[in-house]
Amino acid sequence: MDFVHLHCHSNYSLLTGGSSAGDLLARAKELGMRHLALTDTNNLYGAFAFCKAAEEVGIEPIVGAQVEFSDGDVVLLVADDEGYGNLCEILTRHHVDGPQSSCESLVECHRGLIALVRDVEQAGRLREVVPAGDLYLEVRDVSCRGGS
Repeated sequence: MDFVHLHCHSNYSLLTGGSSAGDLLARAKELGMRHLALTDTNNLYGAFAFCKAAEEVGIEPIVGAQVEFSDGDVVLLVADDEGYGNLCEILTRHHVDGPQSSCESLVECHRGLIALVRDVEQAGRLREVVPAGDLYLEVRDVSCRGGS
């Protein structure tokens, strides 16, 4: 089984990512990875450059975003064209109306998206909205980040 980073920030995530999409992909290639996700915070600004660079180095890109909802962050990964449209809709609403709850945002726009959630209580609430198989708990090793 291959390891895949499903939560990666580029320099399009203010104060949380410093590497360009090309640099992330080059490192993934060095490590022998075949897939990599780009999940910048509240945006898809780097998605086009990421997909183009991924094609050039032979890595399958996974497009997504970490969305800051009023009840906690959720990483949303695009599974298909409908999911891309739904993620764009969620991000547009976020920027125009401000953060809503994850359940409120995903009740109409969950199709074609895979949701990764760190908070168990939030995951429990989202189980009512997001179908089985499209909702996962995100487990992270933060030991290399000083435990934050």
